[in-house]
Amino acid sequence: MQQEHKLARTLSGRHINMIALGGTIGTGLFLGAGDSIQKAGPAIVLVYIITGLFVFAMMRALGELLLSDHDQTTFIGFIKSYLGPRAGFVMGWTYWIGWIIIAMAELTAIGKYMQFWLPTTPAWLWELIFLGLLYTMNIIAVKAFGETEFWFALIKIVA
Repeated sequence: MQQEHKLARTLSGRHINMIALGGTIGTGLFLGAGDSIQKAGPAIVLVYIITGLFVFAMMRALGELLLSDHDQTTFIGFIKSYLGPRAGFVMGWTYWIGWIIIAMAELTAIGKYMQFWLPTTPAWLWELIFLGLLYTMNIIAVKAFGETEFWFALIKIVA
């Protein structure tokens, strides 16, 4: 007789909330925002507000779509339904590539931060160390991943 494996919900509400908050802040935000403010000045705040309003409207629209069609679970599903499987395929891979680029930008930011405190160590070494840490965090148990993300998000929020 084969045993049935079910997913266990091991993340608590505090894990979910802190992962969401930490994800919105992002490691590269401080580095990118500082560079933008230096180049554009205080007008960049207006740009952030306008962009935030567009993102808010987009997420509200996606929420309405999710409420109207309970068969869909992702935005890729909506693209497949309304624009066809080819568009869904292209969007899925584009989304994946986008996240890979973001992850590499985050690692680059970490390398720059660490070089600020330890200038004699090359940035690539820090990037490699943190890539290994991210890999390790993703292959361990969900509970440990959630706890690690909780503390990293708390560090970003406090900073």
